[in-house]
Amino acid sequence: LTQSPSVNLFQETRPLYLTVMFSELGLFRPGTSYYHYRGMCVWSTGLNSTDNNANVQAVLHDNGNLVLRDGSSSSAAVLWPSFDHPSDTWLPGAKIWFNNSTSESQGLTSRNRAEDPSPGQYSLRVDPHSHIMVWNGSKSYWSIRDRRAFRLAMDASGQFRQYNMQAKMVMWYLPWAAPKERCDGYGYCGSFGICNENSPEVFS
Repeated sequence: LTQSPSVNLFQETRPLYLTVMFSELGLFRPGTSYYHYRGMCVWSTGLNSTDNNANVQAVLHDNGNLVLRDGSSSSAAVLWPSFDHPSDTWLPGAKIWFNNSTSESQGLTSRNRAEDPSPGQYSLRVDPHSHIMVWNGSKSYWSIRDRRAFRLAMDASGQFRQYNMQAKMVMWYLPWAAPKERCDGYGYCGSFGICNENSPEVFS
């Protein structure tokens, strides 16, 4: 699953200790069709069962969510969404979560290397206290709890800003804001205006 320019947005995250020269992606009913193939099933969605008469379709939505749905209608029930299983990339709408009842979690997992999409050693998860944690294997690597001295604010100028506390000087500094420039805002200079940050008047 890619977007342009080519960025891998979803891949199976379990390690595969084999070389696959020929592979096929398909929709198979558990316990029947895919066992007719002589190859090994290296990945599946894990769906237990569906209606035997279901017309299961794979659909890639505009937001990057690859879903299996029960029928061709846009209102058909979603059986499996890739947004519930992010790899190393988060897209708006994807889920990062922690289940307090089962202690199960879902987050991001780094690549092994830039050119190797198999799972790497770093992962991002939410802990039971709703803190974002980065792990190096089974060891804690970084936590948002380590960054207590920061705040997010919606500025009167229309910027969403992150402020960090400069401990030695006891003052706030601004490392990030969006939109970065006034011209990045939608329609800042009107329908037919040209916005130029390097111009004293900005509008032209």
